[in-house]
Amino acid sequence: MIVVDMLYQKFPQGDEGEMTRMKARLVSREALNFLGEEIGVEHLLDAQTGKGAVHASLRGNAMEALVGAVYLDRGFRRTQRGVLKLLQRFDLDSRIQATVDFKSKLHEWGQKRKRKVEFKVIKEFKRDGQQLYKMQVMVGGKVMGVSDGPSKKSAEQAAAHEACRHIFGDD
Repeated sequence: MIVVDMLYQKFPQGDEGEMTRMKARLVSREALNFLGEEIGVEHLLDAQTGKGAVHASLRGNAMEALVGAVYLDRGFRRTQRGVLKLLQRFDLDSRIQATVDFKSKLHEWGQKRKRKVEFKVIKEFKRDGQQLYKMQVMVGGKVMGVSDGPSKKSAEQAAAHEACRHIFGDD
């Protein structure tokens, strides 16, 4: 419900089918397993695995249980804030744009027109304790997009998206 609400707020005129695919990427077993691993949820588990290692799917199941427990204990609004912070912190929000790889689109366009596409980190900084990167993309020596994100990859993708808007005039 939290992810669906976030997507609706971000894309109020979005296509229903595409929004369903976006939601599926964000709440997939892979995404939950990743989040569980990143926050170290296995340290909260009392599991008898036999090998001493926790299987990835157990982390995802534990993430679901943890979100449910927070909801039962603290209510919807606090759970919503926490989940949205996790999505942002671990860059899962960029998964909603996974169907359009703006960086690849920009590189393909540049190759066809013999224009050099370059990405450059112009600043590394912290905001609210979170590491961020400001990235610029230059096409043929001209700055076409600047954006920041919690990883170099997401900042590049966002800068490329901005450049694509200038070049193609759409999203």
